[in-house]
Amino acid sequence: MKGRETARLAKLQEQQKELAEKIRQERAKLKDEEKKRDATRKTILGGLVLKYYEENAEVKAWVDALLDAKVRGNKNRALFGLAPAPEKSG
Repeated sequence: MKGRETARLAKLQEQQKELAEKIRQERAKLKDEEKKRDATRKTILGGLVLKYYEENAEVKAWVDALLDAKVRGNKNRALFGLAPAPEKSG
């Protein structure tokens, strides 16, 4: 009787491990899908803003001011022709 209970418990524990792995995989899949959706949204929005940036002086001025205020990394600033970020004073 004890051997059957132990085998049943071992089987249930194995099923629990398999289910935990399936849950982990599904979470990873959902996270990957969300990243793809986010990248697509950024691409579409970026393309739209860039189109109006190139065509409209007011939009260009607004975007340039926003970039200058918010972009910190000097490599990223250089992509937009911005001066290096000011040194932080201590």
